[in-house]
Amino acid sequence: MTEQALLAQIAPILEEQTDNEYDRRVASLKNSEHYEKLSFAQKFGASRLIQYGYHLKFIRESTPNKIAIFICEERIATVDLAGEIDLCPKIKIRK
Repeated sequence: MTEQALLAQIAPILEEQTDNEYDRRVASLKNSEHYEKLSFAQKFGASRLIQYGYHLKFIRESTPNKIAIFICEERIATVDLAGEIDLCPKIKIRK
């Protein structure tokens, strides 16, 4: 599945947002230095999180599976290699 197909699939979820706001967030995610390191499933999870204001902070590769760490204000979310989103991860992030 291509990124265009993926974006078309999630488009109904994003109907409540303006096109400009969504385009800005997707562009911001794609410009992230870490975005290309995500698996396809993680990119799908990331696209779901950005609609709520999360941004990709870093990827933790020290675990057996690559985990993408997203931040929104004081909230943390993770996306595992399979694309599963955890909104209450048990991780600590250094400031």
